[in-house]
Amino acid sequence: MIRKTALIARISARHRLSQRAALVGRIGTCGVLLFVFSQLWGVIGRSYASVPSARVVWYIAITEWIVLSLPPVHEEVQDELRSGDLLYRLTRPFAYPSAKLAEAIGELIVRMAILAAAAGAFAYAFTGAIALEPRALVWVLPIGVLAAITATAFGMIVGLSAFWLHDCRPIYWVWQKGLFLLGGLLVPLELYPSWLRDVAWWTPFSAILNGSASLAFGDGAPVLVALRLVAWLAVALGAIAIVFRLGLRHIDGGGG
Repeated sequence: MIRKTALIARISARHRLSQRAALVGRIGTCGVLLFVFSQLWGVIGRSYASVPSARVVWYIAITEWIVLSLPPVHEEVQDELRSGDLLYRLTRPFAYPSAKLAEAIGELIVRMAILAAAAGAFAYAFTGAIALEPRALVWVLPIGVLAAITATAFGMIVGLSAFWLHDCRPIYWVWQKGLFLLGGLLVPLELYPSWLRDVAWWTPFSAILNGSASLAFGDGAPVLVALRLVAWLAVALGAIAIVFRLGLRHIDGGGG
C-alpha cells in the first residue's frame, strides 16, 4: 500500500510540475503579500518594540508558504462526485480516499519545494535580514510539511461534505477563515489576547500555522508541535474514513 501511495504521489507531482503557469501565479501572490505586509509591519512594528518587523515578515513568509502550497483538494473531490468519476473510481483496487490524498500530497510537495525558496527570497529582499534561528530550520521544514499534509486532510473532509451539500465552498470558507484567524496567518498568536490565544490552542489551526512558524525563531517545543500535528492528522484521517463511508450509504439510500 505504501508503494502504491508513493507511486500515485510521484505521478501527481510530475503532472503538477508541468503546470508552470499555476506555480508562477502562486509565487507572484506570495511576493505581493509579503511586500504589502512588510510595508505594513514596518509601520505597526513601532508600537511593538519587542517584536521586530523583520521577524514578523519571516513569520508571515512561513505561514504563507504553508497556505499557498495547499492543493484545492476540496474542489477536486466535489467535482469528481458531481461528475460521477468518484463512483467510477470505487471499482479500482486502491481505496478512493487514500488515492485522492496521495495525489494531493504529491501536488503539495511540489508546491512546497518551490514556494519555500520563493518565500525565503522575498522575505530576505524585503527585510534585508534572515530573522531565523539556523538550528530551528532543522525542525521548521519537516514540521511545515507535516502541517500542510494535516491541513490537506482536513480539506478533503470539506470536499466529502459534497455528498450532502450541492456546494461545499461555504464549508471551506469557514474552515479557511478559521485557519487564518485562529492559526495566526498574518499576526503571531503571541500578540493575540490571552483568551483568544487559549481558544486557538485547542484547534488544529494554531498547530498548522502558528506552531510551525514560531519554531523558526526558537519559540515553542518542536516535539510538542509535531505531536499535536500527528494527533490532528490522525483525527482527520479517521474523519475521512467515517465521512466517506456515510457518504456512500447516503448515495445508496437515495438510490444514487
